[in-house]
Amino acid sequence: MKREKNENIIAYRRDAEFFFMIGMKYADRKNFINALKYTKKAVEIEPLNPDYQFNLGCILAELKDTMESNRVLLDIIRYIDPTLTECYFGIGCNY
Repeated sequence: MKREKNENIIAYRRDAEFFFMIGMKYADRKNFINALKYTKKAVEIEPLNPDYQFNLGCILAELKDTMESNRVLLDIIRYIDPTLTECYFGIGCNY
């Protein structure tokens, strides 16, 4: 019996959670440039996830990009979840 070449290959999916967790590890280590890269990738895959979006806003604030951070946080309030009170706090901290 002849075996297919791809029979022994296991698919490795990289979903949004995968990239988000890597981004959070970098953020914990205060490596915000890499944290931003991976968190943005998670947001690209799941743009309506408020947790990913919120953490993106926080990382942007850590990088002193408060205008973009406020834009992300306001977009969460306007379009995703207006009850996410952390967004209001983050906007206040940015100001």
